Amino acid sequence: MGGITYIIIIGVCLVVVVLAIIFKKMEWLVNFAFRALLGVVLLYCINSVLVNFGVKQVPGINEINIASIGLLGMPGVLMLYAIMIYYNVRG
Repeated sequence: MGGITYIIIIGVCLVVVVLAIIFKKMEWLVNFAFRALLGVVLLYCINSVLVNFGVKQVPGINEINIASIGLLGMPGVLMLYAIMIYYNVRG
C-alpha cells in the first residue's frame, strides 16, 4: 500500500468523524426544538385550564420559559409551576 492509500483512509475517517459530530449536534438541536414545542403547547393548555378555574397568576410563554422547557423537558414545565406555586403561597 502506498502513501496515498493511507492519506485516503485517514481522510475518509476524518470525514466520518466530522459528519458524526455534525449529525449529533443536529440531533441535539432537533431534540431541543421538539421538547420546547411540546412544552409550550402543554404550558398553554395547562394555563388555559387554570385561568378557567380562576387562577390569576400563571407562567407566561416567553423566551426564558421556552429555553428552560427546551433544556429540561417535562421537568422544566413542572419547575415553572412549582415556582408559580411557591410565589403564590409565599405571598
